[in-house]
Amino acid sequence: MCTGDRGNCIVFCTVCKKSILQCGSSSFADIFIINLSVVDMLFLPGMPFLIHQLLGNGVWYFGETMCTIITALDTNTTKMKYFLSHKTGVE
Repeated sequence: MCTGDRGNCIVFCTVCKKSILQCGSSSFADIFIINLSVVDMLFLPGMPFLIHQLLGNGVWYFGETMCTIITALDTNTTKMKYFLSHKTGVE
């Protein structure tokens, strides 16, 4: 998780710095890349729970509320990653 956070922060800072050096102008691709980085940062906190479930043969030990939250977070961030990747490719 630490590596993912660092990598996403580097991407975020690099794209922002590039935009500042170009007199504040940013392309649609820059915006999509920043959004993809933010979505990835939202996905990372749920990873330990999903790995624990995977290693525990599919058994969930963290309660029904956490199951709902982590499942919603996982589903929504995955859909957003696909959507943003597609839009970046089209742009």
